[in-house]
Amino acid sequence: MSELVEYRQDRAPDYQYHELLQRLHETGHAAVSGMDEGSRELLGHMMRFDLRNGFPLITERDLTRGTTPEIIANYESNPGRRPVAGAVKQGLAEIIGFINGARTQEELESYGCKFWRPWTTDEAKAKKRGLELGDLGPGSYGAAFHDFPDGDTTFDQYAAMIEQIKARPELRTHIISPFIPPYISRAPGRTQKVLVVPCHGLQHYNIDTVNKEISLVHWQRSADVPIGLPFNMVHYGALLMMVGQVTGYTPKELVFQISNAHIYDQHDEHVEELLAREPMAFPRLTIDPSVKRLEDFRVEHFWIEDYNAHPPMNMGGTAV
Repeated sequence: MSELVEYRQDRAPDYQYHELLQRLHETGHAAVSGMDEGSRELLGHMMRFDLRNGFPLITERDLTRGTTPEIIANYESNPGRRPVAGAVKQGLAEIIGFINGARTQEELESYGCKFWRPWTTDEAKAKKRGLELGDLGPGSYGAAFHDFPDGDTTFDQYAAMIEQIKARPELRTHIISPFIPPYISRAPGRTQKVLVVPCHGLQHYNIDTVNKEISLVHWQRSADVPIGLPFNMVHYGALLMMVGQVTGYTPKELVFQISNAHIYDQHDEHVEELLAREPMAFPRLTIDPSVKRLEDFRVEHFWIEDYNAHPPMNMGGTAV
């Protein structure tokens, strides 16, 4: 199978995620989240990932296998080519579901994602938002990406963007937004129409028509750095590759911008353990070249190659 990205054989370890963790741990200023949890945060951070140096899947903890002793004992330790599994599989299933408009727990699970159960089973939160139990709401990722309000109809952002890239690649307006402002507002007198306001997903794809390459600048409003950020890096590294494949451009660079990066106090020990682990070279991600439409991708179309990582950690998580 030919590779969509021309990965270097001598891929060097990438320290950007590690450095962000360290910067937050050492210099982040104290803050209290909307959930009244203590945290440290910093504003405005950027990482640049050249995909030729590997797919941005962190190596400080293995995200491709489970954390129970039974799973670890039976894990295939060969770092060669293998189907995506574990938490990475869930993350890919999540973004694929969102591309296809999934907004309920049932719809997300049909793609293989179970991440959202702690929120979609919260009856009090659903009632407060005026939503049916299990529904993330019309202001959620899948709804915004696939069914953005457009007068009396809806707008499929990815479908339109793919058509635009093919017709007018030189434009600087290849943009996807997860935010529907009237649905995420909590101003007095307004009811938020989403279970959890999107944390990530503002995307600007850029085409180099001379070298036939595509890059992505991604903006994230809120990043739980030790817990959620590693999956967001997977989301948009994979999306860059998927969009590149269906439009005929070679994926080059993921520029990852974070507005509010934070660590919750409850995860301090986990962060200290992560910082004690030396980063290794990123792996390769390969994609089934037969997939020609963005909406047709599924988790079984992806493989991880040459992934060497430290042991997994059971860290829990908090969403904002």
